[in-house]
Amino acid sequence: MAVSAASLLSHSALANTETISVPQIVNETTLQEVRNRLESYNEFFLTELGAIWVDGVQLDLSNVKLTGNHVRLQVGGTDFPYQNAQAISSGGSLTVGSITATGTNIIHVIGTTNRDSTLTVKGDINASNLDVWIDGQNTNTSTKVSVEGNFTETEDSKVGVQYNGILEVKGGLTVNISNEGGFYIANSKNVPVSLKVGKDFTFSNHITKNNKFDPNDLFFDASIGTAAAEIGGDFILQGVNDAPTTYFQIANSKAAGVKVANIQVIGSDNNTTSLLFSRFSIVNVGSGNGVIELKPDGNNSKVQLFIGESDYKAKSVLASELKMNQSEGSDGVSVYLNNNAVDLKQAFVLVPKITGHGQIENLGGYNVLRSAESTYTGKTLVTDGTLVLVAPTGAGQSNIEVNTEAGNTSKGLYLQFQSDAAPIENKISGDGVIRVAGEVSVKSSDISDYHGEWDVLGKLKTVDGSFTTSSQWGTGNVNIEPQGSVVVTNNSNGSLFVFDNTLSGSGTLLVNFSGSGNGTDLYTPTFKIQQGTTSGFTGMVDLAGEKNKKVVYILDSDELSTSGIRVSDNSVLSVGRDDSSKETFTLGKLDISGGELNIGDIQTGSPTSNKTIRVTKKLNADGEGTVRIDTSAGFINAVPTTESELETLPLMEQDDGLQKTSMMLVNAKGAEIIGSGGGLSLVDQNGKVLSNALSSKVIQNGLHVANAGYDWKLTTSGSEEEASGLYLNYGLTQVELLGQGDSALILYATPGLPENSLANDLSAKVIGSGDLKISAVGETVSLSNPENTYTGGTFVTSDSTLKLGADSALGATKEVNLAERAVLNLNNHAQTIGKLTVASDAQVDMADSSQLTVKEGGTVSAGGLKGSGKLIVQGGTLEISGANADFHASTSINPDAEVEIDSVLGLGDNEIQDNGSLTLKNIEKPSDSGNPLHYETFLTYDEFANTLIGSGELNAENSSFALTGNNSDFNGTIKVGAGSDIAVFKNSALGEAEIKNNGRLDLLFDEDYSYIDNILSGDGTTVVHGYATVSNNSVQNNSYTGDWLVLGKLSSDKGAHTSQELWGSGKTELNGGNIEIFVPDGGFTYNNTLISTKDSEGALWIYSDPNAEGSNQEFKFDNNLKNNPENNQDFIGTMVLDGKNGGNLFYVLTPDEMLSSIGVVVKDGAELRTDGSNDPATLESLMISGGSIDFEKKIQLSGTASSAPILIKENLDVSSTGTVKVKIGDQITVPGIPDTESNNAILEHDDYIEEAPRIPLIQMTEDNKGVVNGYAGGIKLFVNEQSALSPDEGGRLSNSVKTVSILQGSPETEVAIGFYGFQLSTLDSSKESNGLYLTYGLNEVRLLGKDDNALTLVPSESTASGGKDLRAKVTGDGDLRIDAPNDYISLSNPNNGYTGKTFAGVR
Repeated sequence: MAVSAASLLSHSALANTETISVPQIVNETTLQEVRNRLESYNEFFLTELGAIWVDGVQLDLSNVKLTGNHVRLQVGGTDFPYQNAQAISSGGSLTVGSITATGTNIIHVIGTTNRDSTLTVKGDINASNLDVWIDGQNTNTSTKVSVEGNFTETEDSKVGVQYNGILEVKGGLTVNISNEGGFYIANSKNVPVSLKVGKDFTFSNHITKNNKFDPNDLFFDASIGTAAAEIGGDFILQGVNDAPTTYFQIANSKAAGVKVANIQVIGSDNNTTSLLFSRFSIVNVGSGNGVIELKPDGNNSKVQLFIGESDYKAKSVLASELKMNQSEGSDGVSVYLNNNAVDLKQAFVLVPKITGHGQIENLGGYNVLRSAESTYTGKTLVTDGTLVLVAPTGAGQSNIEVNTEAGNTSKGLYLQFQSDAAPIENKISGDGVIRVAGEVSVKSSDISDYHGEWDVLGKLKTVDGSFTTSSQWGTGNVNIEPQGSVVVTNNSNGSLFVFDNTLSGSGTLLVNFSGSGNGTDLYTPTFKIQQGTTSGFTGMVDLAGEKNKKVVYILDSDELSTSGIRVSDNSVLSVGRDDSSKETFTLGKLDISGGELNIGDIQTGSPTSNKTIRVTKKLNADGEGTVRIDTSAGFINAVPTTESELETLPLMEQDDGLQKTSMMLVNAKGAEIIGSGGGLSLVDQNGKVLSNALSSKVIQNGLHVANAGYDWKLTTSGSEEEASGLYLNYGLTQVELLGQGDSALILYATPGLPENSLANDLSAKVIGSGDLKISAVGETVSLSNPENTYTGGTFVTSDSTLKLGADSALGATKEVNLAERAVLNLNNHAQTIGKLTVASDAQVDMADSSQLTVKEGGTVSAGGLKGSGKLIVQGGTLEISGANADFHASTSINPDAEVEIDSVLGLGDNEIQDNGSLTLKNIEKPSDSGNPLHYETFLTYDEFANTLIGSGELNAENSSFALTGNNSDFNGTIKVGAGSDIAVFKNSALGEAEIKNNGRLDLLFDEDYSYIDNILSGDGTTVVHGYATVSNNSVQNNSYTGDWLVLGKLSSDKGAHTSQELWGSGKTELNGGNIEIFVPDGGFTYNNTLISTKDSEGALWIYSDPNAEGSNQEFKFDNNLKNNPENNQDFIGTMVLDGKNGGNLFYVLTPDEMLSSIGVVVKDGAELRTDGSNDPATLESLMISGGSIDFEKKIQLSGTASSAPILIKENLDVSSTGTVKVKIGDQITVPGIPDTESNNAILEHDDYIEEAPRIPLIQMTEDNKGVVNGYAGGIKLFVNEQSALSPDEGGRLSNSVKTVSILQGSPETEVAIGFYGFQLSTLDSSKESNGLYLTYGLNEVRLLGKDDNALTLVPSESTASGGKDLRAKVTGDGDLRIDAPNDYISLSNPNNGYTGKTFAGVR
C-alpha cells in the first residue's frame, strides 16, 4: 500500500519540532512532498516505531533525536522490514544535524550497486543502546556514515562495519558494549580505510567471558578485522569495574593496518583488561613515534597485551615505547608474545623500547625484542618458543627466566649482539637453552640458578674479573657449533683461568690473553681445562696470547684425545710437567701455528724425547713456530756427518735429515700430516737457536748454481723416511740461489715415489737472487718452507708440477713461468709473485683456500686457471686468452691493475672485485641458431655472469655479450665502446655503476618498472626490449646524447619534470613499444625528439604521478619540437592520457601542434582541453574512455558554429563512458517538448530532434571522413559546470530538464518517464554520424510498466544513424520489451541500471 508523506508526519506541540511515529519511506515519489512538508522544522522526534528509510534520493534534515524502542534510520537496501516495502532504486543520501538517542535505536546504511549509500551527521551523535550497521555489500560504491562532530555511545552498543563500509568520525569516538553488544570492523576488500576517527577512540566492554577467554580466538564482538583504521588521537581501552574481562582485538592485515597516535590500556577494580594484536595485525602507533601504555588502575587490576597467536604471527607493531606503568613488586602488567614462526627469518620483531615494570613472556614461535634502549624491570619469561635479544639491554633490567625444555636447542633464549656490544647484565635462571649467534659476553648480576646449556653458533666471550667459566655462565654445558667459538680472555696478572663447564661440539675454544703479566715459567699454566669435561668435544682449543701475556697450557693428560690444540702466536704448549711420570700424551689434532711447543728433555741416542705427544687425527707443521727442547739432560751438539756423506743424497732428500740422527718428538703415525716442519725454529731450554752448521757448494752440469747449508732442524720424517710425526734431525736447512737462466738451480723429482713423498719436497729455506727451475716430467716437486725469500724467477718445465707446501713457499719470486702442460698447484696456500706466464695447456690450480697475488700482470692461455680459491691482480696487465670453465675462484683487480679477457669465462664464474680495469675484448655474438636468452626477442648472447663488486671499470671493446650477474655492489663505470653491445636482463646487473655508452646497450628487463638508477653518458644507442624505468636520481643523464630505441616499455620515474633530465638530449624512437610518463605537480614537458613510423608505431602513455597532489599536472610537448615537422611530426602512434592514479592530469590541445598523425585516448581521471582559440586542432583519431574533454571556448546557442574545435582524420570512438564539459555564453533556451510522447519516437529523440540546435564539438575532416564508433550515450555532459541530467536548482540550467510521459497502447498507458535535456549526439544536421555535437534530446528513460505494460521498443523509420539504438540511459524497476521482427534494436548506454525484466520478441 502506498503511504503519502503527509500521513506519516504529525505536528508536535513544540515549536519547529516534528514527531515521526510510524515508518517513513522517502524515495523519488515522496521526496518533493517530504521536502515541502519539512522546510519549517529544525528538529524531529522519532518515537515508538518511527523510522526513516531513504531509498535512492538525497534527504537533508537539520536535527534529529531518536527516542523510544525500535527506532530505525536506514539508507539504501533492497527492502524495509517495517513497511514490507521494496526499494525503487535503492542507495541514497541522508544528512542530519545531530543525533541524540536513548532506548534501543538503529542506524543501518546498506550498499547498493551503482549507487552510494551515505549518512552524514553535521554535529554529534550521543546515543545509548544504538545499533549501527554499515554494510557495503561488496559493492564498489560508497557506503558510509560520516560524523563531523563526536560519536558517543554511552551504554550497551552495537557497531558493525563490513564489506567495504566506512565509519568516519571527525571528532572523538566513544563505544561501550556488553553481552548483547558488539563492535566489529572487517572485510574491506575495496576500501583503503574502513574506520576513520579524527580524535580519541575510547572503548570499553564488560562482556562476560567467565573462564572462556582464549587469546588465540577471534572475537567478533570487539575487534577490527580485515580492515584498515586511522585514529588521529589515542586509542583508549578502558577497563570496567568488577567486569571479569575487558578486551579489544586488532586482527587486520589490510593496507597500512591500524594507525593511531598513542595507545592506552587502562585497567580497573577487579578487572583484567586485554588488548590483542592477533592474526596478521599491523599496528602503527604515531608513525613509529607513539607510545603504547599499559596501566593497571584499581584494586586487583591487571592489564595484558597479546601480540600474535599460537598459529599466526602479527605483521608489525611500530611504536617508540611500550610503557608498563605499574608499581615495583606488583604483577599487574603482562605482555605475551606468540606466533607460529619456525625460524629466525620468520620472526616477529617488536620495535619499541620497553620501560616501566612488568612481565614479558614468550609463549611460542620466534619473537625479537629489537630495542637497545629498554629499561624495564620485572621478569622476562621464555616459556616456549624462542625469544631473541639483539642488544644486551634488550630485556631491560628484568630477571630472565629460561624455562623451555632442557637441552632442546630449537627453543629458548637467543642472543644476537653486535661485536662491540657490552655484556648482558640481567639475572638469569632456568634450565632451558641459551643460543649465541652474535658476539655475546655475560656479566650477570646473578647466574647461580641457571643450569641450562649454552649453544654457541656465534661467539661467546668471557669478561675480566672472574677466573672460571661457571661463575660467568652458570653450571650447564657449553656446546660450540662448527661455525661457533668460545673466547676466554684474562688480563689479570698471575691468575689461572679454569674452564670448568662441560664442553661439547666441534667449534673453537679460543684462549686469548692480554695484559702485562708475562708467562715465563713454562710449567706454570695460565689456562686450564677442568678434568673430565671434554669427552664430547671434537673441536680445537686455540691458544693465542699477546706479546706481554703468553698463554701457557700444560698437556698433562689425555683429556683432549678427541679434540685438538692449535698453538698460535704468544702461546706455549708444554708437554707434561717436569716432575710427571707419564711419558706419552694423546691429542686428536696438533697445529703449530706461530706459537711454541715445549717438548722438554732429550738425550743423544734416544729414539724419542723423554715426553712425547701422540697425535691420532692430524698434525699440521706447514707454518711457522718454535719447538723448544731441553739439552741439559745429555744431548751432545756435534755435527753428526760429513759434507761428502750428505752429497751422496739427492738435494731434495738432504733436507729430510739423516736416519741415524732422527729423534721423534711427536708421533703421528696413521694421522694426516700437513707440511714438512721446515718453517719451525728449534731452540734450547734457554731460548737459544740450536745450531752447529755446515755448508757446501751445489754444482750442476759443472756450474756453481747454489750454496747449501746444513744444521739441526725439524722434519716430519724420521727413520721410516716418509712423514710420520715431528722429528729432531740434522740435514739441509738452506739453499742460496746464485745462477739465472741456463745457470739456474734445477730441482729434479725422483720418479716412482708417492705424490706427497718428502723425497720430492724441499723444506730447506730458499734464499738468493737466482732462478729456480723445476724438472719433474710426470711427477710433482714441492716447496714447503714458509720463510723462503728468493727473488729470482720460478720456471716449471713442460709436463712438470710444482706444488706449494706452505704459504709464501715461492718467496718473493719475480716471475712464475709455466711451460706447456706444466702445473702450479697452490695446494690451499697463499703466494705473491711478480709476473705470471701460463703457456698452452699449462695450469695454475688454486683449489679451495688457495690465494695467488700477481703484481706485474702476465699472460694466461685458455684453461690456464683452475680451482675455487682467490686470484688477486695487484698491478700490470694480465691478459687471459680463452675460457677458464674450471676456474671458480674469486678475483680481485686492484686500482693499478688491468685484466683483459676475450671470453666471458676468462675469469671463470665467481665474484670479481673490480677496483681497477676489466676489459672484455673481441667477444663475438653467437649465431642466430644459438640458444636465445630472452624469450620475446630471441636475442642470443654469451653471458658474462660473474658477480661484480668494487669501483673500477668494466670495458666492452669490440665485443657483444650479456651482463647477467648480480652486480648490485658495483659502483664503478661500465664503458660500452663503439662497435660493442652489452645486453642486460635485470637492473641489478648494472649495479650502481655509471654507464658510458658509446656503442649499444640492450635492456631486456622482464619485470615491470625495473629501475635504472645509473648515470648515463655517451653517444651510443640504448634499446629497451622489455621494461625500463629511468630513475629520477639520474638527473646527470643530460650528458647522454645518444638515442633510445623503444621496442618494449620505457617509463619515467615519479617526480621528473622533463624527458631530457631522464633520457638525455638524443631522440626517442618508438618501434612498436610504449613510453610511460608520470606527470607530477608542476607538469611534465616532453622535450626529446620523438619519432616512429607507420609500420612501427607505438604508444605514449601519460599517467598522473601517484605522489602528486593535483597541482598543475599538465603534460605538454616542448614548443621547439611541436612546431618542427622533422621532429614530432615524425611520431605516428597513440597518446593515452590516463588519470588512474588520481590527481589532475590534463593536456591542452592547440591548433599549432603538429599532432595530426597521433591518436589520442582519454581515460578515467584525465582531461583533454582545447585552448579556446578560433582555429581547430587536428588529430589522427580520438577515443573517450572514461576521461573528459573540456571545450574552453564559450558556445553561443544563438549563433552558428562554422567548425568544431577538434578535427579528426580517421576514427572517433565515443562508445564508452566519459565526460564532456562545455560553456554556453548566451541565454540558454530549449526547444519545445510536449508533455507526452509515443514509445515509437524515443529511438529517434535520443539522437535527433529537428528543432534542437547542433553545435559541433568534434568533427571528422571533410577530405578524410572516417568512422565514428558509438553514440555517446555513456558520456556525461556538463554545461557551465553543471550536470545536464541533474542541474542545480535555481541555476541557468534549472529549467533545461523536461519530464515527459511515454505512452503506448490503446487506450494509451504511461509505461515510462522520459527526461529531456542537453545532450551529446554523433549526428550532424544531415543525420549522419560525423562527429560529436552539443544538442538537446532524450537522456534517460525510467521504466514503470511491467509485463503486458512493459515499454516496447520498435525500430525507428528514421534513416538517421542510431535509429535502431537506444543511447539514452535506462533506469527504473519496470520491464522492457524488444519488438523487431527480422530486425534488431541495440542498447548502447553503459550506465543502464534498470532492474526489471527484458523480453525479446512479439507478445
